[in-house]
Amino acid sequence: MYKGARRLFFILLAPITGLVFISTASASCVTPEERAANQLRFLQTQMMVGALQCRGRRDLGQRTYYNQFVKMYKSELGASGKTLIAYFQRAYGDKSKIMLDKHVTSLANTISSGSRDVPEFCTGIASLGAQLADGNGLHEATYKTPIAFEPNFPICQVDRKTALLE
Repeated sequence: MYKGARRLFFILLAPITGLVFISTASASCVTPEERAANQLRFLQTQMMVGALQCRGRRDLGQRTYYNQFVKMYKSELGASGKTLIAYFQRAYGDKSKIMLDKHVTSLANTISSGSRDVPEFCTGIASLGAQLADGNGLHEATYKTPIAFEPNFPICQVDRKTALLE
């Protein structure tokens, strides 16, 4: 479809259907789907750090819970990984792989150092691991992590006028 025809299509269709598209003018902002993918990565990283940091507490079984988590939610983790890759490609272009690696490393470092400041990190993450192993709410678990998720990218604001012109 030609660029002009595409604009006309959206200008005519959007008011009728209520379609609104998120502007990609600001590549550093995230869509709600990208934010959820980042939050799931945060949970996965806490589970991984818990498996490593809490290995001395075998009674908690965190290593087993982490392995079960990865197997049980393989498709969700894969899909959210693809979403994160797409975000970093959109935001950073040719530097996307380097920036994604930096982001994942930063998450691991932040959680690892933060786990030392949370007295009940090991019991908290093991409890969450047990809930996940029972199949109790992956989405809800992203809000129950011992170290709270703090979004590091703003959510994209919908700009109806810009969206219609793109």
